[in-house]
Amino acid sequence: MPPSSEGPANHGWHRVYKAYLEWPEALLRGYRRGLEEWRPWAPGILVGCGMGGSAYSIRAASLALADEGVYVIVNTHYSPPRVPGSGVLSVSYSGETLETIECTRRALDSGLPAGGVAGVGSSLYRLLRSRGAPVVGLEGGGLPRASLAELAGAVLGLTAGERVEPLVREASRALSGRGELEGLASRVARALAGAPRGSGDPLVVVVSCEPWDLLGYRWRSELAENAGVPVLVERYPEAGHNSVAAWDYYRGAEPLFILVKHSVDDEVCASIEDHVEAEYAGLGRVVTVDLRRYEHIHPFAAALANAVVAGLASVLLARDRGKDPAATPGIERYKGALRRLARDKLTRDKLSW
Repeated sequence: MPPSSEGPANHGWHRVYKAYLEWPEALLRGYRRGLEEWRPWAPGILVGCGMGGSAYSIRAASLALADEGVYVIVNTHYSPPRVPGSGVLSVSYSGETLETIECTRRALDSGLPAGGVAGVGSSLYRLLRSRGAPVVGLEGGGLPRASLAELAGAVLGLTAGERVEPLVREASRALSGRGELEGLASRVARALAGAPRGSGDPLVVVVSCEPWDLLGYRWRSELAENAGVPVLVERYPEAGHNSVAAWDYYRGAEPLFILVKHSVDDEVCASIEDHVEAEYAGLGRVVTVDLRRYEHIHPFAAALANAVVAGLASVLLARDRGKDPAATPGIERYKGALRRLARDKLTRDKLSW
């Protein structure tokens, strides 16, 4: 069940939960805004500068851009890699993410073609506009992670134009299946909230198979930010050669494994998922997020469906834990440290922040 909107204590949960449910409309809104700024600027290789939900929006959009012959490298760092023939796509919901601004400045200074999505009037927005680069302005006002669909839509409108409109509409329809998405989210939230009282937080491990490991990393981000739950991520087949060795000797709290399945056409990954599910069942609780039900839709749409289920589940867990999903003091302390770095005269020769 979604969080109740009754009473001021539940307002924060309800507001964020509602924002995730509005993704079908937000995706189309972002796409329309992206179309307004579209022009043939994007080369065949794009370096995506972004952090957190902005980076995931680029990763999700890259699944659609691959069909258009555009290869995307996501860069969660303040310096873009030097890739011959590439351009830079910068995304920041607030437009004030210091790493993304610096990545963009360095790309522009090196003469790379660039475009971006940012809050209207923000530092990133003004930087791109001042260099004559196309930039989609978003009104903002929400949480960046709960605005991921709008960001992804804007990215596709800006980079691919009208060619991807059928795909964007397909994704919007998939996100409109509220009952199914909320049901998946509720099941995971109940499992997460089922740790014995007094035992502390559960050890949560999200498991996914490459190349769909981006799905697992989104679960980690949503649970950490909304619900305040630390999460480990295991991606197979790589984990089968290293981190899996630790479970034979683990003696801590009972782990909860969230297994994200999406390997419909990949027989190897599907077999690995079945093995992992049986293996981890003997170690702790296993809850499966089965995205194979979306095999009939494009991977871009499935990536957004995964993110919205993770968002909804994490808000439900935040409600059970008595946490405001909008409160992220650790992130604010980190950003404060970066702002102090930006003010440090000794670093100004190296960084423009």
